[in-house]
Amino acid sequence: MYMMKESEFEMLKEEIGHYKSLVNTKEKELSDLSTVFHTNMNEYKCEVEEMSREIKTHKNALLEKNVQIKQQSQIDLDSLTQMLDRLTLEKNECVELNKRERRKSDQLQESMTSLRMILEQEQRESEDKDRKIQSFNR
Repeated sequence: MYMMKESEFEMLKEEIGHYKSLVNTKEKELSDLSTVFHTNMNEYKCEVEEMSREIKTHKNALLEKNVQIKQQSQIDLDSLTQMLDRLTLEKNECVELNKRERRKSDQLQESMTSLRMILEQEQRESEDKDRKIQSFNR
């Protein structure tokens, strides 16, 4: 079996110590990195949760606004429908009134024509009478 010299043994001990120190340093660096990683992850998680809350709040506000717009649109539609119904009724009344007025105008025109004919007839008769009277007077 190989026997190690004391100086070799001491050198190996020093090397092992050096490697242990390196391992400890690397473990510390790894631990620090892990802590930073977990800290960052927690911060990101908090940010994501906050963004999620903001998005939900904004979404709810938009949904509420959408409901308000739909309600107002329905109110406006109902109002416009009532106005249209009222205007349609008024238009129909005007059309009927116009028809009545037209009939009255036609009747008045017929009456005037009839009166004109009667007047012309009476004028002719009067002229005939006047001629007869003049002829009688001569």
